[in-house]
Parts: sequence; C-alpha cells; structure tokens
Amino acid sequence: MADLESSVPSMVDGLKRGQRKVLFCSFKRNFVEEAFVTELIGYVSAHSAYSKQSLASIIIGMAQEFVGSNNISLLEPGGLFGTRNLGGKDAGSTKDLYTRLPPVTRLIFPKDDDILLNYLNEDGQSIEPSWYIPIIPMVLVNGSEDVGTGYVPNYNPRDIIANLKRMLNKEPIIPMDPWYKGFQGSLTKTRSKETGVTYTITGVIEEVDCTMLTITELPVRCWSADYEHFLKSMCPHKEKENGKGMDKDKEPPFLEGYRSRCSHADVDFEVILSEQNMNIAKQEGLEKKFKLTTTIGPTMYLFDSHGKIRKYNSPEDVLEEFFTLRLEFYARRKAVMVENIRKEVLKVKNKVK
Repeated sequence: MADLESSVPSMVDGLKRGQRKVLFCSFKRNFVEEAFVTELIGYVSAHSAYSKQSLASIIIGMAQEFVGSNNISLLEPGGLFGTRNLGGKDAGSTKDLYTRLPPVTRLIFPKDDDILLNYLNEDGQSIEPSWYIPIIPMVLVNGSEDVGTGYVPNYNPRDIIANLKRMLNKEPIIPMDPWYKGFQGSLTKTRSKETGVTYTITGVIEEVDCTMLTITELPVRCWSADYEHFLKSMCPHKEKENGKGMDKDKEPPFLEGYRSRCSHADVDFEVILSEQNMNIAKQEGLEKKFKLTTTIGPTMYLFDSHGKIRKYNSPEDVLEEFFTLRLEFYARRKAVMVENIRKEVLKVKNKVK
C-alpha cells in the first residue's frame, strides 16, 4: 500500500505522497523566498517524516517546465532542472539548484482551505493532509505516468476551467482533448471498440527541397537525444572487420547525414538524403518513416477522496467527481469564514461594552 501511495496520485489534488509532503512543508515555511533545493530537502525531511533520498527527484519534477512535463509547475525552477533533450534526466546537482513557491501555487491551493483538511499524524508529529483540495483538478492539468497509474495525459487548464463553469451553470460539459504547453505538433482523436478513445500525437517534419527535410517538433515525451540517436542509426557507419583495418558498411544507410541545432527548449534537426530515398520516404509517409507519431490512450487509475484506488474512464469522469467534492468544500469554507467573522464581531462588541 505504501508503494502505491508513492506512485499513484490522488484524484483530488493530483499529488503523490512525496509531492504532497513537499507542498505541505513549502506552505508551512511560507517558502516564497528563493533557497537551494538541498535546503528544502532538509526541511521536508525534518518536518514531514520522509526519506531524503527520493526528495531531490520529486522536487525537481515539480519544478520542470519543458514540453511534456508540467503544464503548471508548482515550484519555480532556478537553474537547470532538466530539459527535453533527456526528459529531465540532465538536471543539475541539487546544491546548484534553487527554487521557491510561485504565486500561482497558492492561488490553486487557497490558504483558507487549509483548516478544513484532514492532517495525518506520524509518531506524534502532525504531517501533511490526506489530500489538498485545489480549485481545479491538478491531476488533469499535469497528468501522470506510472506503472500503477496507467497514463493520465495533460489537459489545458483553460478547458478545465470552462467546463467547471458550465457545470456551475448546469450546462453539459464539452469533452476535452490532451494538451501540452509549448507543443507545436498535432493531436488527432481516434476511436476503436477495443481500446476506446485514443490519440495520435504527431511531430512536425517539412520538405525543404528534393534532398533535405527539417524536423522541428517531436511527439510528446520523445526526447531530443534519443531521437538524435535514431537519426544517427540511419546514417553511414563503418566497423572494422576481423581487426584487420577493413571497413565494411553494416547496411545501406538511408540518410546521407543530419545536423542538429536543438536547444534545451526547441527541436531543430536538418536531415539530408538522396532524391531516391526522399521519394521512398514520401511514399511511405514522412511521419511514419521518421517515427514522428505516437499513440496514447487515457487509462486512469487514481486514489479517490476516500483513499481507494478507482479507474476513471475519461477526464470528464474525474471532472464530475472533483466538482461535487470541491463544491462541498466551498460551502464548508464559507461556513468557517462566516463563523470567524461572527466571533470577530462579538469580540468588538465586548470591547465596546
């Protein structure tokens, strides 16, 4: 069960156990001034009963902003928190990274809700709540990918907010498609009886002339370094045979060569090939030949508000359950705020007397 709590997020706040501990300690410390990640790691470990070993990767993941990571980062990155070259694996050392809570995090997780939460207790120490109650379902905003979770794509926060407003007005919600901040490719919905709704994500490839192509976008979570390795495998390569210095082509190369002008944020490959191979690639389909398509299908296994793992068949299922819970907590928050105001008024009246 503890392993599942570490790898499966909650439907309510979209956080896994370690992420929730980091957020709890950031709120507790009012972590609005920049500090080194190592300092935050020490604070979280001391105040939420959590091992330091896995905190570094958790904090780095919460602050990443490259295409395919977070649509809304709950921590602000300062330094190299990883790029799309290696999918975040190229992040710098924690002693060189610094972070803080951006203002948007407290807007999503209002302070007035903190008093309503169910805080856990471990060895006599009050730690993080069983879940937070954000104003929008963050599990849809930033998605999740895990062996236990399945695959929860990212969705556009604007689409989510628009649907929540429709539900408030008792209007039908509009089905949502995955959306990744900064992604320049295309996303097409497909449907089959066996797999349900799936999406084909396609990168961007363009023909410059009869011997040159440019690739300026890759499918989501296809990293630049891995793709460059794929292009390299299609180029001429030679190996010595029997140690006698004899060079021999392994197989006829499809490409004449390639050039990479990729940055930490952008994809830019220039591919050179013969006219004959260009025609072959066009007949087969440029996106298919150069592996610029990938298929995803939402399979959402999440903890519900009662702490039980449940399968959600669509983002709309998540949205409907979240809406009911969030509306309940708005009513509870209003009742607490009214009661606090009543006490303040009574205090003033007593002072007057």
